[in-house]
Amino acid sequence: MFTESQSLAITKVSYLHGYELELIFNNQEIVRVDLESELYGEIFEPLKSVSVFQQVAIDPETHTIAWPNGADFAPEFLYQIGQKNKRNTTNPHQQLSRRLPRQSLSNLSSFRRWHGQPSDRYHGGDSTQGQ
Repeated sequence: MFTESQSLAITKVSYLHGYELELIFNNQEIVRVDLESELYGEIFEPLKSVSVFQQVAIDPETHTIAWPNGADFAPEFLYQIGQKNKRNTTNPHQQLSRRLPRQSLSNLSSFRRWHGQPSDRYHGGDSTQGQ
């Protein structure tokens, strides 16, 4: 989370569908925003056309998303209304256990008993190396 002395900036934007965007902030958080309900007022009215909305880009001066007609949103506002991407905040081994059915989890436990924990198999205990 950022402190007040730090400023948020958007480093990457990807169009998803409809009026949804995926944003990557300078704090490395990935946030999804749906801007459909925010497209009111004279400057935002043209963005209701999906083909115009898809022209979103990062303004290099303001470090936020903007459109050719000059419409933009403050990064702080986008961060506040966005849904944080959960995959950034969880341990990959926890993610695996959420996706596997219970039977597979017991097999995984047996595998680990015989082959050791993932951190035992890689240099320096880093379970992400070699994968």
